[in-house]
Amino acid sequence: MKRYILYKMASLIDKAYEVAQKNFVKKEFTFNDLWKLVVKDENFNKKDAQELIGAFYTDLIQDTRFVYVGDQKWLIKSMMLHDEWAKLSETLHNQQEYLEEGYEHVKVQVEVDESSPEISNEGEESSLIDDNIIVDSTEEEN
Repeated sequence: MKRYILYKMASLIDKAYEVAQKNFVKKEFTFNDLWKLVVKDENFNKKDAQELIGAFYTDLIQDTRFVYVGDQKWLIKSMMLHDEWAKLSETLHNQQEYLEEGYEHVKVQVEVDESSPEISNEGEESSLIDDNIIVDSTEEEN
C-alpha cells in the first residue's frame, strides 16, 4: 500500500500542475480550489482524499512550479512575468527583514538544569572515545 501511495503522490503533483494550467491560467487559486479539482479528476473517494491531502500539500509547497503569493493564494510560476516574480521575491524578502527589524538587541538566554546528572564516559571499559589522543603537528620547526 505504501508503494502505491508514493507512486500516486509523484504523479499527483504532476496532475495538479496540469489541472492548474487548464483551470487557473494567470489567475490566483487557493489550495482547496486546486485540491477539489485534482480529487475530481482522479476520481478519489473521500477516504483516499483524506489520506493524501497532507502529503499533497507538502509536495505543493516544495514544488517550484507553484508559487505561494500570500493570503492563501497560489500561482503557477511559469504564468508569471519576470517582473511579477522579482517584485514578489523582493516583497517577501523585505517582509522577512521587517519581521526581524527591531530585535537586534534581544539576547537569548539558555538555562542549564544543574540538577541533571552529567554524562560521562568514566568507568566505562569499552568507550568509543579515546581520551588519550595525541595530535601531532606536521609543521616543521626552523
